[in-house]
Amino acid sequence: MPAAGTSTLREWLTVCSLHIRCTNCKSRVVSLQYTIEARELSSAHSSAWMSQPGTHPDVVMAEDPQDAIEQYVRDLEAVLLTFMQPRPGRESIGIVKKEDTVLLVRVYAA
Repeated sequence: MPAAGTSTLREWLTVCSLHIRCTNCKSRVVSLQYTIEARELSSAHSSAWMSQPGTHPDVVMAEDPQDAIEQYVRDLEAVLLTFMQPRPGRESIGIVKKEDTVLLVRVYAA
C-alpha cells in the first residue's frame, strides 16, 4: 500500500495515443524522442541520409513531429519550406533551406 500522500502509477497516468497525460494536472504532455535525418537535394553526391555531412542522425525531444522539425530548423538556423505528416506512427517529411542548400528531412519516432 502506498504511503499517505502518494498515489500509484495507475491512479495518475493515463495513456492516450502517443501522449502521456497527467490526470492530476491539466493535460501536461511528455516529450518523446524523434530521429531526424536529412539529405541534401541540391547536390548529385548526396545519396545517403545524414543529419550533417560526416555525422549521424539527430535525436531530439519533442511533443510531436512538427515540434521536432521546428526545433531542428531553429538549431540549424534554416527555414522550413514544407512539412507533411501522413499518419500518426509514420515518418514525416519536410523540406528545409539553409543558404543555398536544400535538404529533404525525415522525422520519425526513435
